[in-house]
Amino acid sequence: MKTSILYLSTIAFVLLASQLQAQQRDLDNFRAPDKRGINTFEAPKDTISTFDGVEVRIGGASTIQFQALEHENSGTVPLSTIGSNFNLPTANLDLDVQLYDGVRMHLRTYLSSRHHNEPYVKSGYILIDKLDFISTGFMEGLMNNVTVKIGHMENNYGDAHFRRTDNAQAIYNPFVGNYIMDSFTTEVGAEVYYRNNGFIGMVGATNGKLNQSVTNPDATGPSFLAKAGYDGLLSNNIRFRLT
Repeated sequence: MKTSILYLSTIAFVLLASQLQAQQRDLDNFRAPDKRGINTFEAPKDTISTFDGVEVRIGGASTIQFQALEHENSGTVPLSTIGSNFNLPTANLDLDVQLYDGVRMHLRTYLSSRHHNEPYVKSGYILIDKLDFISTGFMEGLMNNVTVKIGHMENNYGDAHFRRTDNAQAIYNPFVGNYIMDSFTTEVGAEVYYRNNGFIGMVGATNGKLNQSVTNPDATGPSFLAKAGYDGLLSNNIRFRLT
């Protein structure tokens, strides 16, 4: 029985390795989820197209933390007894799909996360860099500088959320943990970007709800956000970004 299990596992590993080797690593206007994505902010924008049919990129991340902390206080409220051990491992599953020339979908599922043992969808959105799905060359001059993002997603206020640890995706953040005041939220909405020669502008709107539901309709209202800035190279070795 042990030999059979080892044999089947070996076959599965070889098949998985073959599939991963054949998988297209990069999609158009795509922030790489590996070390190449460090110091990248908004998904890049260019007019180069490599579209040759629908492409699906399957990826993910898995992180396990070892904790060795002690805590005490001078108050009367007792603290929980803790020791040195591993925290609950976290894991992400990513699906990135090139649906059409200039149209991409992203879906991130938390397979396990802090305070959640069950999987749930963190975000899913459509990124539109071209309108060729309407007709070839439709508004091409404008869309060379415009990106439209629609879905349930991280809202783009500030720059810190581009460098935060997103559950198991910790490679963008050398400190792994995030700020105590963490500029992170996901809401249903849309953002429209305009970029030209390093200058960036964005306007967006959301429904103002973190946990999506139809209950308590009077408790929330639409939220509006905007962003402006510059991100460019001052020389070959100096990059300047201010938003």
